[in-house]
This record gives sequence, C-alpha cells and structure tokens, in this order.
Amino acid sequence: MKSVHDMERHRTIRLPRIAGGMPVVWLVIAMVVTCGTFSGVYITTGDIWTAALAGGIPALIYMAGLTVHATCTPASRRCRIAVMLVAVTVLTGISAEFMVLSSRTRWQADMIAGTGVSYDRSAMMSALFSTASPVFASYQQQPQRKRRAMAEIFKDSWSTRDWTTGMVTLDGPSERVNVYASTTPDGAIVLTAVAAVTPGGDAAFANVNGCIGRLQSRLLLNGKGMSYEIEN
Repeated sequence: MKSVHDMERHRTIRLPRIAGGMPVVWLVIAMVVTCGTFSGVYITTGDIWTAALAGGIPALIYMAGLTVHATCTPASRRCRIAVMLVAVTVLTGISAEFMVLSSRTRWQADMIAGTGVSYDRSAMMSALFSTASPVFASYQQQPQRKRRAMAEIFKDSWSTRDWTTGMVTLDGPSERVNVYASTTPDGAIVLTAVAAVTPGGDAAFANVNGCIGRLQSRLLLNGKGMSYEIEN
C-alpha cells in the first residue's frame, strides 16, 4: 500500500491549456496596427475621418483573415459558404455606412463653414461702411472753400486713439470682427476688417494685425467716395 507521501510524489499536475492562442495574438497585433495607423494619420492630417478610414483597413484585413480561419475548421461546405456570405454582407454594410456617414459629416462641416464665412463677410462690410459713412457725410457737408482733410475729420472722430502708431484699432461690431484704421500720405483713410477666427481662401495670407489666413476686407475712403475690396 502506497503511503500518502508516495501518492503526493507521483501525482501528475495537469495545467489547463489555453485554447485559441494564435487568434489572440492576431487580435493583439490587429489592435496595435489599427491604433497606430489611426493615430499616425490623425496626427499627420488632422482629419479624423481620414484617420478612421486608414485605421479601418488593417481591422478589415484582420476580420477577413479571422473569417477564413474560422471556416477552415471541419464543417460542411454549405456552412462555410453561409459564414462567408454573412461576413461579406456585414463588412460591406459597415463600410457603406461609414462612407455615407463620412460624406454627410463633411457636407455638414462645409455648410457650417460656408455660413460662417457669409456671416463674417456681411459683418465686416457693415462695420466698414458704418464707420466710414458718417465721416464722408461730414466731409461733404463742409463749405467748398474751407474743407478739412478727410484724415483730419476721421481722426477727430476717434480722438482717443493714438494715431502716432500708424494703425489704430477701432470698435468692431462683435468679437468675431476686428476693425483697424490708418491714413495715407494723400489724406485718405484705409479701413481694414479682419475676422477673429474664420479662415479665408488663402491660408498663407498675412493679415494686417499679424494673423495668418483670416478673412480680410478693405475700404478706402477719400474725397471721391468709398472703395470696398475683399482681400482674403
């Protein structure tokens, strides 16, 4: 009869085997590649939809490989075909929904951006003409023989500003638009409106206030009238 000690010595301890090890490794690799691709493309382009599309490619490849691997197990031919059809249908549906959602989101973003540009353009034009019109009216109401220069009248209207700096900041209609004024050697007034946030058509355009690529409009005021121009 074996002692307890002998039984303990000859006892075989069987550790449980981890099934499906390779699929787990593939899953980890797919996750790392997908996250890395998404992060790299987003950091490079700043476009979340482009990054999502790039990250979805390795994920799609993994899903296709997983489907093939799953259907390689002993199963009937009809079962394998059914699994393949379901997988293709699901992946096609997800891809189509992603493209529709991406297109719709980009369209909405473009519409919002276009609305912001139109709003700021209108606000800039209104601010420039509302600032220049009273000064021009005062200039025209003067006697013909004793007319003061346009720049002199304008500076009197904004006498609290320091005109020795060359360009002064006026009161804009809102926080979205900034208005600046300067004079020319021949006595004309140059009014410039710059959007605080909204970008213009030229991303490299140098605005008068030191910003880059913002909306900018310009109005020239002299004895002949007012001339309006969109600069960016």
